Amino acid sequence: MTTLQGLESPHTVQRSWDMSRSAPSNAAPRRVRIRTLSSKDLLEFETQEGMTVGELKAHIAQKMSISPRKRLILRWYGTSMSDPHTLSHYNLPEGALLEMSVHTRAAADVEQLKTQLRQVRVKSVDGKVVLIEGIKPTSKVYDIKKTIGERRLFKPEEGYLAVDPKNPVCELVYSTVFGATFGVPLEDDKTLGSYGMVNDDVLLFKPPIDQEFLDKQAAAEKAAKEKAKKNKL
Repeated sequence: MTTLQGLESPHTVQRSWDMSRSAPSNAAPRRVRIRTLSSKDLLEFETQEGMTVGELKAHIAQKMSISPRKRLILRWYGTSMSDPHTLSHYNLPEGALLEMSVHTRAAADVEQLKTQLRQVRVKSVDGKVVLIEGIKPTSKVYDIKKTIGERRLFKPEEGYLAVDPKNPVCELVYSTVFGATFGVPLEDDKTLGSYGMVNDDVLLFKPPIDQEFLDKQAAAEKAAKEKAKKNKL
């Protein structure tokens, strides 16, 4: 006689069949698609062999500028995916469509992330993001600026200067919501922990302005306008 424990619900059987028929092999996909509740558009992300769910979440958070104060949940056919598992564990086919939801972390989790501060991301105005590792809550803002200058992490664009590691004059702005147009300008002598930063937080980098270049550019534009005005007379 078959016991109740030996039976699977039709829902479980159907879901298992759906997952297996979509994934004939255990090879990890080279790309996945993400669907969120806040957008109708599908987002596509490249993946790597052996990538875990947690690593994919971190990749998504970086690309979408999602605050580490938010917790990402990925689902595959309704099943919540576990961070330590690899993508191949779930037999994802090429271009698999995953559903993602974003939730605010509990206050206790955020406090723990503050003590785990080991790296921050620095984002330029044009969207380039670099990772600075080996830091801690007691690291000073000045140290971050000096690292930017020493490693030449950002190539100066027209109208701006490179950061001098001996005198790292630049501006770093911090916002818990990753705002590119607002935030708190950081003071050189203060620590990262004093601003309540958490691991993998983002700082907005504003390079020093090349005032001499801007003055010459303004003078040239003024001269061009005066010349054009004389030609009309």
